[in-house]
Amino acid sequence: HCDDCNKIGKYSIFEQGFNFGQNILVTALKENKFIIIDEAGKLELDGEGWNVILQNINSYSDTIFIITARDINVNDLINKFQIQNPIILNVADSNPENFAQSLARICNH
Repeated sequence: HCDDCNKIGKYSIFEQGFNFGQNILVTALKENKFIIIDEAGKLELDGEGWNVILQNINSYSDTIFIITARDINVNDLINKFQIQNPIILNVADSNPENFAQSLARICNH
């Protein structure tokens, strides 16, 4: 139980953890070509979580973002954050080896 947490369904979200993560992401954006955000969804669609980073995603044209999301949220996330030229890989439609090869091709592009 967490008194300082926000609730999303059955999950508790520790706000200080997100603040810490956002600070790390801001630093990482200056130093890295690849950024992985696991997982974007309802929280971000409601203006919380990784929302601040995702709002500015298009200003990092030299960075490859790998963002995991549930399939029901993908189109809403693309639309809300105006993600340009997304490449969508559905983990459920591929075996792990094919998925890894597809991801490697994207990262080497």
